[in-house]
Amino acid sequence: MKKLSLVGTTTVFTGLFLLASCSQSASTPRDVDLTDTFSTPTPSTTPSPSLTPTYIPVTPVLAGTPAMNSAGAITIDTLDRLTLFARWGNGNINKVIYTPDGDYLVAGSSLGLYFYNSQDYTITNIIYTETPLFNVIISPDGKLIAANTYDEVLLFDTEEKSHIATYEIDANSLSFSPDGEILVTGRYHKNERFSYIEFWNVTDGSFIRSIESEHMVVGVTLSSDGKYIAANGFSTKLWSIDGNLLSNNGPYTSGGYIPDVAFSPDGKLLVEATDDNAIIIWQITETGGLINYQTIYLSNYPINYSVSLSPDGNLIAAGMREGIHLWNLHSGKIMKKLGTESSNYINISWSPDSKFLVSTTSERGIEVWDIEKEKLLFAPRQISGNFNSLAWSSSDNIIASGTEGGYIYILKAPSGNVMRILDQNYGMNSLSFSPDGRLLAVGHDSHLLQIWNLNGKVLNSFEGSGYGSTSVSFSRDGSLLAAIFNDSGDYMFEYIQIWNVNDWSVNKLFTLGDSGDYLFHNFQLSPDNKIAAIGITDMTGYYHKDVIRIIDMIDGTTLTTLELTGAKYRIFLQDIYMSPDGRYLIAHSHDLEENGSKERIRVWRVSDWEQLNMVEVMAGEPKGRRGYHLNNVITWSPDSAFFALGVRDGSIHIRKGETGELLHSFPAHTLRTTAVAFSPDGHYLVSVSADGTFRLWGVK
Repeated sequence: MKKLSLVGTTTVFTGLFLLASCSQSASTPRDVDLTDTFSTPTPSTTPSPSLTPTYIPVTPVLAGTPAMNSAGAITIDTLDRLTLFARWGNGNINKVIYTPDGDYLVAGSSLGLYFYNSQDYTITNIIYTETPLFNVIISPDGKLIAANTYDEVLLFDTEEKSHIATYEIDANSLSFSPDGEILVTGRYHKNERFSYIEFWNVTDGSFIRSIESEHMVVGVTLSSDGKYIAANGFSTKLWSIDGNLLSNNGPYTSGGYIPDVAFSPDGKLLVEATDDNAIIIWQITETGGLINYQTIYLSNYPINYSVSLSPDGNLIAAGMREGIHLWNLHSGKIMKKLGTESSNYINISWSPDSKFLVSTTSERGIEVWDIEKEKLLFAPRQISGNFNSLAWSSSDNIIASGTEGGYIYILKAPSGNVMRILDQNYGMNSLSFSPDGRLLAVGHDSHLLQIWNLNGKVLNSFEGSGYGSTSVSFSRDGSLLAAIFNDSGDYMFEYIQIWNVNDWSVNKLFTLGDSGDYLFHNFQLSPDNKIAAIGITDMTGYYHKDVIRIIDMIDGTTLTTLELTGAKYRIFLQDIYMSPDGRYLIAHSHDLEENGSKERIRVWRVSDWEQLNMVEVMAGEPKGRRGYHLNNVITWSPDSAFFALGVRDGSIHIRKGETGELLHSFPAHTLRTTAVAFSPDGHYLVSVSADGTFRLWGVK
């Protein structure tokens, strides 16, 4: 264990700027004007007496401020001048908490630490960090803030609004002792049999002692009097401060999971949120035993994410997928319901006077509620969400990106002004603009296909069945729309369905195969619409394998099947991409090897389907979302000379089209880069990420 002093290495931005209040329903498409937090750059050129070019410095801007014009197209010769022009969005908020004096809301996000004035909700300070902040806690005296990243704990001074220390502490949960001198952390890793609760000296980060637990620990909480430590995970355990196990409740027979626990202000009660359709309040005996004090049974099997008791000891608040519910602590009677259903309220926190409740959702960020009036006081209209799809209109500078939670952001480039936010209520896996830019086709992971116009109106909706992917693509002339889709009602088969865009009649229908034998998850039309490449998981053999089937779009016959080879074990095909000139097909995959997975790119020549190259993508540890079959992580340059790849460590790679050779790489996001797209003229590259931001890149 060593202490790393990083004072001065993070950027502190101080200023006052008011974010607009959000009073509209989240399910209504709406115009959004995001407040800029950076001044508009006004660079000027200085004549150079030499022949060496003088490049204009670039200051990244936020949404609402026009970005500088790119100095030209992004080409192999200009890659060394590729620069961040704009960052749209303040990142995803992971935890919000009031300071003990109630003066500030402190928010930990994927970009750093934000300080909101609790009177007018202006942001007064931002401390940007190189990695996301997950849990955020404040010492009881309000002087220190601790936040954990992937494998470090950062310490901040509340009064100075500054970062003062970084400790190499691997923790997934944090809690201060009542005197603020000890930091208690929970640690759990899948490759370890036990979890650990560890004690650290706040002053220098030195290790004090640890407690071992045989059950997974995802959260640790100290009682206000410092007598008890509660840990939640697959069970709820209660220890004395000296490490003696006093109570062990669980694991539940249903395999239930306890996402959160909270002590009452006097330390005599422990509230346990379960996914076992109940919230349980335990009374703590003098010897540390747990006696059932109250059980609140929940209807409709909701999912609990967080639980918190009001400082006055009267109310229990639970953040759930079905909204925020409040009960009387002693009677168990439901008192209020706040928020909207189908939102994941991952974090809730009370104001010190028990009058306000702050919550965070994965899609809308911070919301502040007046408890007595049951009124939403503050909800900044900021770009947020775990983005997983991206499209840039070929007819105008309009960008669309979808989130896992079902929101679609439609932005104007290069200003980043949000034109619309469409609430789908479904996760999506594919977006495609019509060539004239008037229509947006949205393929949902629930086998639903919708056609929107840019005014936020659904023009047509097709509800399918089966288990394949609704991967959608317009033809180059805009007359046809093709998708892997099944609306026959027969779950046994999957199809490629092609519609006439003028009247949405079915133009063609090709059977792909039995859904019990194959899983279809990727689809790419060739530029001339004559062939299509389909990513398939073949389940007919003893071992599943991913292949690429090439079919004739005239009659649906299979022209060839491309085998994915070169890995010791399983190959998971992520996506396939046809070059704009139709000459090359590339596949992006995660290949299982003896020592983990390798990320690889394979390149085929379309004329004879010869595999030209297979290259390994060198990248660091995955940041954020893990998984396979991500769409849009690759985009071709308009001239088909090279492609951009969003990488799991948050970087972007630029690679040569024919060989896959790495030409340029650069850090882009604090979490994995989930989608990338070139502008139609090739002057800009836009990327999105699980960190909840858009990044616009151009040539300086």
